[in-house]
Amino acid sequence: MRKVIAALLGPVLATAVLAGCSKEQAGTEGTAVSSGKKVHIIMVTHGAPGDPFWNAVKRGAEDAAKDFKVEFDYQSTSKVDPAEQARLIEAAIARKPDGLAVSILDPDAVAGPIKKAVARGIPVISLNSGDAFFAKLGILAHVGQAEEIAGRQAGERMAGEGVKNAICINHGQGDKSAELRCQGFTGAISKAGGKAKQVVVSQGDPTGTQRRIEAALKADPGIDGVLGLGPVIFNPVKAALSSTGKLGKLRFATFDLSPDILAAVRDGQADFAIDQQQYLQGYLPVEFLAQRLRLGICPTGLVLAGPNFVTKADAQAAIELSKQGLR
Repeated sequence: MRKVIAALLGPVLATAVLAGCSKEQAGTEGTAVSSGKKVHIIMVTHGAPGDPFWNAVKRGAEDAAKDFKVEFDYQSTSKVDPAEQARLIEAAIARKPDGLAVSILDPDAVAGPIKKAVARGIPVISLNSGDAFFAKLGILAHVGQAEEIAGRQAGERMAGEGVKNAICINHGQGDKSAELRCQGFTGAISKAGGKAKQVVVSQGDPTGTQRRIEAALKADPGIDGVLGLGPVIFNPVKAALSSTGKLGKLRFATFDLSPDILAAVRDGQADFAIDQQQYLQGYLPVEFLAQRLRLGICPTGLVLAGPNFVTKADAQAAIELSKQGLR
């Protein structure tokens, strides 16, 4: 496993500034654990159980815990619920862990608990969502992708392929990361001389999602580009394209990876998938906290795990890694 991780980490660590963390960043209680004491790290995310994306995050974190010999607990909300995540973070703090890793779906909801952890000297690293907010909360580092930049690069890629009229399917209304993705995408299409807009759907209603997209495609037959924001709505989006005769006739891409997404890219039904390397988003925070607590060193700032683009040329290789829970 370590050989696989080393290969994956190279380009990621190239973006990080490896430096000793200051006392101002982490407080005084969390500078190091006492000799012989096992490090205890808790990770709290907003990823619902069973989501293949978050399964890979969890797998990465658990692998890091084994590799760095730390006691580790993974907790997630039962559904996408910022208030529930805030309660889980509060409960985690009460257990007095040595380190804390969190995703930041809604900074307003989790700011209080995160600031409490920092004030108590618990080093905190964020992952996945929150690239635009983590520094204001006193978090040491964020492992993820810059969401607006990722959306912009997707838009630039589609515009370069001739897309002039695009829609961004947003299933995360109220999710600031989702909004940044669509904002970057629509901005890039517009800057290139085209037009683009968001179509808002509900991730808990696949049938309704399909119908909403079908209606959008029928209302504007000139749509020539569609971007989805993740695996949870990929199949309804694909079904809508198929039912309207658009599948394979316009540019279609999505954020994130899943077996269905990778198969569609491999088979030419989707042009590309935006890979934010979620396994690393789980692995790296645990590694960084373990090194921080034992050696006093860790990256600071934004550590980019994406975006990378998976195309037909490398989809099969990604499929093989996904079978191992790495992609």
